[in-house]
Amino acid sequence: MRRVVVTGLGATTPIGGDVKTSWSALLAGTSGVR
Repeated sequence: MRRVVVTGLGATTPIGGDVKTSWSALLAGTSGVR
């Protein structure tokens, strides 16, 4: 088995263009569906 190193986290979702915004919207219960 090979070792893997995760060096960052990225997200582009309907509720935000970055991880911080997406996470905040998720916690606030924001829906990405209209």
